[in-house]
Amino acid sequence: MESKFARVLRPWTLLCLTFLILANALPAHAIDDNENSTPTAWWFYSGQTPTDIKNTINSKNARIIDIKPDNSSGSTFTVVYVQNTGSYQKQWWWYYGIDANAVTQNLKTNNARLISLKA
Repeated sequence: MESKFARVLRPWTLLCLTFLILANALPAHAIDDNENSTPTAWWFYSGQTPTDIKNTINSKNARIIDIKPDNSSGSTFTVVYVQNTGSYQKQWWWYYGIDANAVTQNLKTNNARLISLKA
C-alpha cells in the first residue's frame, strides 16, 4: 500500500470537479515535485470548504498538490498541500467552479499553461 508521504509527492495529481491549477511554464524552475527529495512541510486536511482552502493557502504559504471532493455536492474537500517555498516554490493559481470561457481567460491573463482540469 502506498504511504501518505509517497501519495503527497505524486506528480501533479491535482484537482477535482471544476478545479484547475495553472502554472507558469519557466524551464529554469522546472523540477517536478516527485523528483525533489528536499524535506519540506506538508499538510493533509479533510472537510475543507473553498474558504478553508483559501485560508490554509494564505496562512501556511502553501500550494495544493492533491484535492478530492468529500461528497457528491463538492461542498467539502480533502486537500494535500506542500509549503510553497525553497525548491518547492512555484507560481500557481487555482480556481473553483469556473466555466470554459473563464479557463481560457485565466490562462491568457496569467500567461500560464493548464496542468490539470477535471469536471
